[in-house]
Amino acid sequence: FKGTGGGGGGGGKKAGKKRPASFMSSPSSGLSSSRPSGTARQSSGGSATSAKSSSARNGMTPRRGAAPPAASSASPAAVVGTCQDLEKAYLRLTSAPRPSEVRPPPVLRRALAHVMERWRRDEDYAYAREQLKSIRQDLTLQHIQDAFAVEVYKTHGRIALEVGDLSEYNQCSTRLRELATAGVVVDVMDEFDGYRLLHALHHADSLEISSTLRSPEFSSARAGPCVGFALRVVMAVSNEDASEFFRLYRTAPHMSAYLMDFMVLRMRRALLRRMARAYAPSLPVSVVAQRCAFPDEESCRAFLVSEGAVLRGGPPPPPPPEERRGKKKKRRGGGGGGDDGDDDDDDG
Repeated sequence: FKGTGGGGGGGGKKAGKKRPASFMSSPSSGLSSSRPSGTARQSSGGSATSAKSSSARNGMTPRRGAAPPAASSASPAAVVGTCQDLEKAYLRLTSAPRPSEVRPPPVLRRALAHVMERWRRDEDYAYAREQLKSIRQDLTLQHIQDAFAVEVYKTHGRIALEVGDLSEYNQCSTRLRELATAGVVVDVMDEFDGYRLLHALHHADSLEISSTLRSPEFSSARAGPCVGFALRVVMAVSNEDASEFFRLYRTAPHMSAYLMDFMVLRMRRALLRRMARAYAPSLPVSVVAQRCAFPDEESCRAFLVSEGAVLRGGPPPPPPPEERRGKKKKRRGGGGGGDDGDDDDDDG
């Protein structure tokens, strides 16, 4: 910065980024209060001292032991929105936002109610996702951290879980934890801490599970019902206890079952292998459907066929490729004797 006259010059300003207010202050405050670089300090050291101090202030050769200039930690100033549009497309910011493009809190409350009404009626997630991200963006630009912000993030997080959008859910969950750390009352931390454990379990992230359980802010919520449920699911999956997993799956609180859906196929396969060994040579389809938490026997039958099971009383599974090739060779033998057909089968 060139300390000429009225405060920090604009030569170093980056396009599209607003300079922090601390750098736009009057000459009597902050960095702008330093003497102009062209005015050398008069001292008994003569012109050499003046030249050295002048070059140091110009940034060419810093003096020994001098501390580097402190970086500004001030966040961009909050925008006071004036936009009255109920719906607004979500766009990534490439320049400083204008107040006419940001909606104030009263409009955002009506916008959230409008989005939820459309979601309950149409279940159009593409529309709901864009509008909720736009509402979140307006909250961030205005530095709004209150109960309404908690309502927006928990609503979007739950809808994202319902449709399996783990990326948006993870952003909302992280933001809720940041709001709680900032001192905002978040009445759903037990619920989302439970989701956090199940999300880490789905990704087999043992380090995340361990760090979550050891974190000091997590210890106070450990006794909550959702966290306690998630811990029992973690134990069931770690011990490969599929029976306990599906018992918990039927009684999952809130949206926990949507996260457990990502682990259901793996646990069903593990339980089917154990049941096949225990019930050999056969077992009723109804037992598999009940133990593996299938909604009906038809979906259970489809799962068993996909896993290579032979269903009694139903259509047989397709023969393996080797057997099909052998039958084709036998038919090509035409009216040949039985020995030729046997030789063809042996070759197949």
